[in-house]
Amino acid sequence: MFQKQGFLIHEQNSGRYFVDYQQTLSIAVNELLLELLLAARPYMRGTLLDVGCGKRPYRLIYDRCVDFSVGTEVQFSPHGTDQADLIRYAEHLPFADNSFDTILCTEVLEHTRHPFQVVTELTRLLKPGGYLLISIPFIYPIHEAPHDYWRFTRYGLQKMCQIMGLK
Repeated sequence: MFQKQGFLIHEQNSGRYFVDYQQTLSIAVNELLLELLLAARPYMRGTLLDVGCGKRPYRLIYDRCVDFSVGTEVQFSPHGTDQADLIRYAEHLPFADNSFDTILCTEVLEHTRHPFQVVTELTRLLKPGGYLLISIPFIYPIHEAPHDYWRFTRYGLQKMCQIMGLK
C-alpha cells in the first residue's frame, strides 16, 4: 500500500520513501532533501512547525515522529495553500514564544523578503532544546519568480544561526 503527499510517496509495506518524478521539477534536490530529512527524524518531536509547507510532502515523514504539526504558507504560493493551517508571512507568525519543539523550513528562506527576520522569528518560536531544521538552495536557477531573492552559502547560514544564538 502506498501513501502519497505532494511529490513524496511512502510505501507502507517496506517503509521506504520515494520522490514522484511526475510531481516535481527538481528531482535531484528533492531526492537529497528526502535523504536529509529521513536522517533528521531523531530531531523531529513534540510540536512541529512546517514553514512554507506547500503540499506538506514531508508530513509523511514527520507525522510519525511528532505529536502535532502546524503548516504555514503564503497566499501566492505556487504549491497551493490548501494544506496550510495558516496563511501568513514567516517574518511575523502569531504564536507565543517557545511554542515549538521542532521547526522545519525547507527551501523557503530564498523566497522571503527578510531572511534574517524570519530566522529571528523562528528562533523566538523554538522551545529551549528544540531543533530548527533549515535547507536552502545554493547553486540553483531562479525559481518561483518573482519571489526568489537570496542565496546563502553553508557558512552564511551557519553565521546567521550563530548570530541568533543557535548552535
